[in-house]
Amino acid sequence: MKRKAGALLLTALLCLLPIGAGLLLWDKLPEQVPSHWNLAGEVDGYSTRQQAVFFMPALMAGTHLLVQILLQADPRRENMSRVLRAVLLWLLPLMSNILCGITYMVALGVPVRVEAVVPFLIGVLFIVIGNYLPKCQQNYTMGIRTPWALHDPENWAKTHRMGGWCFCAGGVLLLLCALPGLSWLLLPAILVTGLLPCLYSYLLYRKKKRAGL
Repeated sequence: MKRKAGALLLTALLCLLPIGAGLLLWDKLPEQVPSHWNLAGEVDGYSTRQQAVFFMPALMAGTHLLVQILLQADPRRENMSRVLRAVLLWLLPLMSNILCGITYMVALGVPVRVEAVVPFLIGVLFIVIGNYLPKCQQNYTMGIRTPWALHDPENWAKTHRMGGWCFCAGGVLLLLCALPGLSWLLLPAILVTGLLPCLYSYLLYRKKKRAGL
């Protein structure tokens, strides 16, 4: 228990690490800091310097703590993949530092291909998730939690095997999005990872229902 609490405290503090970097760069950062980019990598949204330095890391830290509390409160948490639990433990701390780092660099005039870096990193994450998703057993917090999968162990197992392939395929599409001219693959990547496993779970349910099982 102490080890888990220590890991939670460490990762929460890592979420806030960009605040220190922002304070060191405070005088060099402009009053309006880029905070949003379109698919072409063009800045289309700005935040104040205060929001960029303090709000984003604090939001990441708060979200991180909420996610970990929900995972711990799940009565079926022992069924979760240990690797995916570790991924979720370190995901938001890494995101906080990477995204805030990109924000600071762009604000300081450092050329960063945001439209390539972000899809590439998410693609790698999806491939990792896809490899371990089939090992995640029934629980209420992690995985493809369709109502049909939650109420049928066979549906859950088949859906997550299918979901593993879908996440790997979506991850590859996102990696390709990082290449010039292929940003249009973002929508297919979203559909493959977000829609196909849910549709497959429903079709399994309908098939079983028609068979009277």
